[in-house]
Amino acid sequence: MSALNHLKEQGKFRAIGVSNFSRAQLEEAAKYGRIDSLQPPYSLFWRYLEKDAMPYCIENKMTIIAYSPLAQGLLTGKFGPDHKFDPQDNRAKNKLFQGENFERAQIALEKLRPVAEHHRCTLDRCTLAQLAWLIAQPQSCAIAPCTSSRTSDCAELPLGQSQTPKQLLFNFLLKNFIKLMPLGVL
Repeated sequence: MSALNHLKEQGKFRAIGVSNFSRAQLEEAAKYGRIDSLQPPYSLFWRYLEKDAMPYCIENKMTIIAYSPLAQGLLTGKFGPDHKFDPQDNRAKNKLFQGENFERAQIALEKLRPVAEHHRCTLDRCTLAQLAWLIAQPQSCAIAPCTSSRTSDCAELPLGQSQTPKQLLFNFLLKNFIKLMPLGVL
């Protein structure tokens, strides 16, 4: 940590970040210098951060740069209950895609699917609402996928005061999805 502090003081970089640290690890590292950011997995299906490191990050004005904000694609609804990943795919070993966790995720997605369909939307189109929820959390931002096929959707995040019909739908879906995914579901 002292080497990182020295390089930061020299202006070689502006911030020191860590990945996958718990609150206890952040507290220990802070004894030796300022940590500017934490990069944890964080999504509607992976919310342990809220009980552990997030309060520390808020208190210490540490940026949270979430990775896997769509739970490695699980939140898109494209992986059904019978989906099997290639053993080389890292999701094959990810606990979100196994056993009881995967079953609970499927149940939550099935509850949202009719809401989305009623508004002529699909779960994969609801990902923007999920990302909006994540970046609305304190101290949080996300490393978010935005493929060329959805670039126009990404540009339509509701940022202004006026609400288009699409933005109203977006907000409605977000509100309903959050109700289905309370803290600690997975």
